[in-house]
Parts: sequence; C-alpha cells; structure tokens
Amino acid sequence: MGANMKNLLREKLLRGEPTLGCWVTIPHPEIPEILSLLEFDWFLFDMEHAPITVTSLEGLLQVTPQKITPIVRVPANDLVYIKHALDLGAHGVMIPMVSNREQAEQATRCVKYPPSGVRGLGARRASSYYTRHSEYRALPRPCGRGILASRRGFPASSRKLTIHPL
Repeated sequence: MGANMKNLLREKLLRGEPTLGCWVTIPHPEIPEILSLLEFDWFLFDMEHAPITVTSLEGLLQVTPQKITPIVRVPANDLVYIKHALDLGAHGVMIPMVSNREQAEQATRCVKYPPSGVRGLGARRASSYYTRHSEYRALPRPCGRGILASRRGFPASSRKLTIHPL
C-alpha cells in the first residue's frame, strides 16, 4: 500500500555507483512487471513521447517493485504534470524543453513545496494516502532534471547557472 519512500537510485548516485535503467514507453503494467525480473535500478516512464497518461502511469508505478526507482519524463514543464507524477509515487521527474534560466527555475519551483516552491500536497500514493505525510515531506527533495532540447538553451547552459538544484 502506498509508494516506496526510499530513493535507492539517489543513494547509489551519491555513493558514485553506476546504475542501470530502462525507458518504458508501453502503457501496460506487464511491461515494468516483466522488466523488474532483470537487474534494473530505475525505470523512466516516458509521458512526453509515449502514450502513457496519468491514469496508465498510476498502474505502471503500482507494479514497479521497491528495488527499482521510478522516474517520469513529464510531457511539459508544467506544475500539473509534475505534481501528478510525484503524487503518484515517482521519485523524480525529467522535464523536457528547458531552454533558459526562467524555465529551469520554474521546474525547480514545481518539484518543491512552499516556501521554496509551489507544489501542493496531494494525498496520493507518494504519501501513502496521507497516512505517512510527515515522513514523505521529510524526505530529500525528488530528483529532477531538465532537458536542453533547443539550440537556444545551449549558449545559456555554457555559462554557469546558479539556481537551486532540482
């Protein structure tokens, strides 16, 4: 019941260990269930380029075992998509089309709760339907990564950007 609150991928990365993952683009629960028989550390569920919806994402996350860290590539740098993914139990989000500092700052605000962010609380799987909310809020922030997907973003990324990390 509820989502696994321990981010094993974060722990391995902080220790400098290599990780192995798989992109999931087919919105059927048997896919992550079968893939979990292999030795993957993470799954990335692609909502941007695959037919994965919020409804199908929930089922995919429910069958992902605790030993595998679920990450979601959201369809856009949008608060609603980001909070849906995190509230359903994703341990991180990949945010497409981040082309400038303002978009990176927006993405950062979307993954954080106030006062440093704008994310609201959803009593969903991530907090075990609000029964473990305090424990969930005390966890390190979710992993988040922006994707530079246009030429406009590369000149800006070559200079050091000082924003709060996702």
